[in-house]
Amino acid sequence: MKLNNMNAQENTRNSSGRLREIVSTLTKYGIANWLKDTKIEWIKKQLKDASGKDMLLNSREERIRLALTELGTTFIKLGQVLSTRSDLIGTDLADELSKLQASTPKDGIAYVRKCIKRELGVKDIQEVFLEFSTKPIASASIAQVHKAVLKTGEEVAVKVMHYGIEGKVMEDLKILKQLAKIAQAHGGPLKAYQPLQVIRQFSRILLDELDFRKELTNLEKFALNFEDDDRVVLPKPYRQFSGKEVLVMSFLEGTSLQKIDDLEWSQEQKSDFTEASAEVFMEMMFRDRFYHADPHPGNLFVMEDGSLGIIDCGMIGRLDSRINEAFEELIIGVAQKDGEHIKNIILNLGALP
Repeated sequence: MKLNNMNAQENTRNSSGRLREIVSTLTKYGIANWLKDTKIEWIKKQLKDASGKDMLLNSREERIRLALTELGTTFIKLGQVLSTRSDLIGTDLADELSKLQASTPKDGIAYVRKCIKRELGVKDIQEVFLEFSTKPIASASIAQVHKAVLKTGEEVAVKVMHYGIEGKVMEDLKILKQLAKIAQAHGGPLKAYQPLQVIRQFSRILLDELDFRKELTNLEKFALNFEDDDRVVLPKPYRQFSGKEVLVMSFLEGTSLQKIDDLEWSQEQKSDFTEASAEVFMEMMFRDRFYHADPHPGNLFVMEDGSLGIIDCGMIGRLDSRINEAFEELIIGVAQKDGEHIKNIILNLGALP
C-alpha cells in the first residue's frame, strides 16, 4: 500500500510544471480548498502562498468558469462536458459552464497546409481544393475550421487539428487523474461526485475527439439513420479527403440556435421546429441508441428550409438494451405519475452516491 502511494506521488511530480500551474490557478480562483488535506507537501505550500482575494468577489460558478478558461483546452472541454450534466453539478454551475468558449490560438496557414498535405498524402493542397480560405471561420479547443471548395465544386468545411494539441491533452489527462485520486481520498463533499469515475469517462470522450476518423464514422452512421429525413441535416463527410487530423465535410450554413429570435418566426413555427427537433433526438436515443452527446446551442442551427442542422459529431453516446428499456419504463412512470416506479428504475440502473 505504501509503495502504491509513493508511486502515485512520483507520477504526480513527473509533470510538476504543469501541475503547479493547475494547482496555482485553482487556488487563485478559490476553488481548490479540498487540496488542503493532501499529504503532498509542495501542493500544501503552493496553496498557502496563493492569495486570490480579488477573485473571491465573483460567484463560485464564475470563478470555476474563469479557472477552466485560463487552464486551456482540456479543462475547457471538461467544463463543456459538465455543462450538459446539470443533474451532476446543479443548474447554476451548468448554466455558467455553458458560456465556456475555447481560447486556443489559431494556427498559421503554413501549418494548416502542412498538416493537410501530410494527412492526405499530396504535394500541394491545390490538388484537392479549388479554393481554400487562409483565415479560419472558427477556432475551437481541439481544431480550427477553414472554408474551402473542392476541385469538383462542392463547398466544404475543413477541420484541422491544432498543432501539438494531442500531447498537451494527454499530459493534462494524466494530471487530472492524479488530482482526481487526491480528491477521491481527501475531497470531503467532493467525493460524492465520484471524481475519478468522472475523469475516466471524460478521458474516453476526449481521446475519441482527438481522432477525426471516429467523427467521420459517426457522421456516416447518422446519415444512414436519417436517410431521406427532411427534419435534420448533418454534414456529409468526404472520406477520401480526411484523416486522423483533418476532416473534410460539406459546409452547413444556417442561423445559430442562439439567434433563433432573429428569424421573426411565429409562435407556431417555433413550436413546430422545437417539436421536430425533439423528435430527432428522441429517435437518436430510443430508436437508434446512438445519439449526438454535445447538443449545446453552438452545435445546432436552423437551416434555410426550417430543418435542424447539427455539427460537431465527435462526441456521441450509445444506449445498451438494458438502459434503453429502463428509459422507456421511466417515461411510463412519469406519464403515470408513479414515483415509486421511477425510484425503483433509477435504483436498478446503478448505485447513487
